[in-house]
Amino acid sequence: HRVFAKWLVQKFGVEGLSSGSGVLDVAGGKGELCQALFDLGVKNATLLDPDPRCDAETVPFQVIGRPLIGDGSDLTTDTKDNERVGQLVRSCSLIAGLHPDGATEAIIDTSLRLGVPFAILPCCFSRKLFPKTDRPIDTNTDPHQSYSLFCHYLFEKAPIGMRFQVENLPFQGRNKVIYLSSFSCLPIESSLNST
Repeated sequence: HRVFAKWLVQKFGVEGLSSGSGVLDVAGGKGELCQALFDLGVKNATLLDPDPRCDAETVPFQVIGRPLIGDGSDLTTDTKDNERVGQLVRSCSLIAGLHPDGATEAIIDTSLRLGVPFAILPCCFSRKLFPKTDRPIDTNTDPHQSYSLFCHYLFEKAPIGMRFQVENLPFQGRNKVIYLSSFSCLPIESSLNST
């Protein structure tokens, strides 16, 4: 968690990460990434996890006990029950996921819809984590057959004219970061509303 937090600060800066509601840490469990970011001077962060394993009353960051599904539309739709959640998600500076398992694709989709950067370290790629996929099973191209194919599939989700980047972090295991550091065009949601 500390290595990823340090990389985020080096790549995006404390001020950039602290803007708005700060970093949205998806499927972050105990909130260790959020805590590491706070330890490095980031002022705002939110843990989004369906089963957060931290005490929301004692941590310095916001905690939302909900999953990220699809493009996050269910979290950003304004209702009386959802107003706080929607504001935190819509105003985040970056969406992060350190081995977010089933939320990996949703991080990218939500980032693209909201027009905010993302950084993920993919880990699990099993089809069991993605049961609602409509992609055919082909052992040569199915992204859920290997880590390499899964990362390639995620990298290819970049819209035309946009390119995701990749770096390896200095630790053993699944250390590949796929990220989008900035948008050179309007977010999808904004461009659809402007016509």
